[in-house]
Amino acid sequence: MSVKQFINRTIELSKKSITCSVNEYNPGAIGDLIESLLIKDNHKKNTSDMHKLELKTKSEDTSNNTLNLTHYSCFAKDKFLRTYNKIKDNLALIHYDSFKNNIKLTRMCIFTKLDRRLFALYLQTHRRHNEVKHNMSFNNLKKCYDSYKLYNLTN
Repeated sequence: MSVKQFINRTIELSKKSITCSVNEYNPGAIGDLIESLLIKDNHKKNTSDMHKLELKTKSEDTSNNTLNLTHYSCFAKDKFLRTYNKIKDNLALIHYDSFKNNIKLTRMCIFTKLDRRLFALYLQTHRRHNEVKHNMSFNNLKKCYDSYKLYNLTN
């Protein structure tokens, strides 16, 4: 599937309300569901979700302005390079609203062509116990990519 096909599929999915019982013990459950509905390709851990595109989701309800890009065990090698390669071509960020058991996609931003030098400058690395997380704020994401396009998914 191409990036254009992904965008079209997301626009079509946004026209519907997605029914899902929310798992309060797994904060990533909604994102996992959205990914399963949009991306049919199987991918390996720590690689892009599909060829030349990584998908991230974020609730509109959150006040957190940071996006979790990757999560590794401390034993993983080349963490920076693996994260860069995962998101360097295109990063799709889909925002959603959830109310009771209904999910509605609200907007999508496609970031294109990541600048490696700026990525290294703005990437936040958090180390705890046996894990390493790579995060970045939304504002810094905009600075790191050559371009981005916002799609309003509300009708």
